[in-house]
Amino acid sequence: MNTKIIAIGNSQGVRLPKTVLRRAGLELGTPLTIDVQSGSRVVLTPNRHPREGWEEAFRLHPPRKSDYPWREVSPTLASDDKEWTW
Repeated sequence: MNTKIIAIGNSQGVRLPKTVLRRAGLELGTPLTIDVQSGSRVVLTPNRHPREGWEEAFRLHPPRKSDYPWREVSPTLASDDKEWTW
């Protein structure tokens, strides 16, 4: 598929056909990062949420008891059992 750079207001741009966007998994309003590689290659990458996929990862790999060693420590010290007098 061929296209050309066009004027868009005070800027320049390229129109991307709907079929191209659909194949790339993009839709209108998707935030993108633009990067230039190898001097003449322009790469558009959708911005992802920094924690995207974490919920699924935690569901697939639930925490083990050994992941929380502080839970095995007694919550109180022996001196905490005594009443304080002021």
